[in-house]
Amino acid sequence: MLRLAAALALVAALAFVAAPAHASAPPRVEPLPAAGPATPSASPVAPGQATPARAAAAQAVVPAHRPPPRRQPREQRDRRWGGWVAFGAQSGLFLGVGAGLGLSARDGSRRASGIVGGVGSYVLAAVGANLLGRQAERLGWRPELGHALAGLYPGMLEGSLVGGLIVQETGLEGRPARAVLLGSTAAFSVLGALLHRIAGERSGTRVGLFYALLVGSLSFLAPAAIATDRPSVLTRGLAGVGAAGLLATGLAPVMRW
Repeated sequence: MLRLAAALALVAALAFVAAPAHASAPPRVEPLPAAGPATPSASPVAPGQATPARAAAAQAVVPAHRPPPRRQPREQRDRRWGGWVAFGAQSGLFLGVGAGLGLSARDGSRRASGIVGGVGSYVLAAVGANLLGRQAERLGWRPELGHALAGLYPGMLEGSLVGGLIVQETGLEGRPARAVLLGSTAAFSVLGALLHRIAGERSGTRVGLFYALLVGSLSFLAPAAIATDRPSVLTRGLAGVGAAGLLATGLAPVMRW
């Protein structure tokens, strides 16, 4: 019995010596955290140590903060900046044709005017459309303004056709004829810009449709005007086809083709 008591006393002494110094202090009670979802910061883990909870949280957070792609898809960009591209192409064509006509009127050189008007206009159109479209995309120009500007040239052309038809039918000359031509051109230019602005993303496509209708109608109207010796047939036909093209542009939000 004495041996058992001595053994127990020896074990108690060894346990007391081996215990840390702060073990004898009374334990401090920490307030419990409020109930809620567990977070990585609530876990008693070293800051640099990876845990399954932290890995799952990182996988859930990183995709939400992924930066958007820098470049938009090609089709979306082409539709968005189609108005600026159409405006640049039309400007190049009109500049090239105007330069050719001015050159032929100045020195009478048909060959030089043909080269400038035939080849130079297409080069200016391609370069102008490419540069203007890239500039609009890079600087973030408003596409609505490009669509409106793309409609100025079709409206101007249609206005000159309508004005010329009025002058032909009424026999106006001199200052009244010039007033009718200028007024009709200005009015239809504003109308064309408004309709292409309404067309929105389809404005560039409707510009091509407008010119395709005019060029296609020439193959039928020009022979008829020559055969009947009536220039008014050509003017009336082109004015009607141009009006149909502008009308199709205005109906672009409804027409999906």
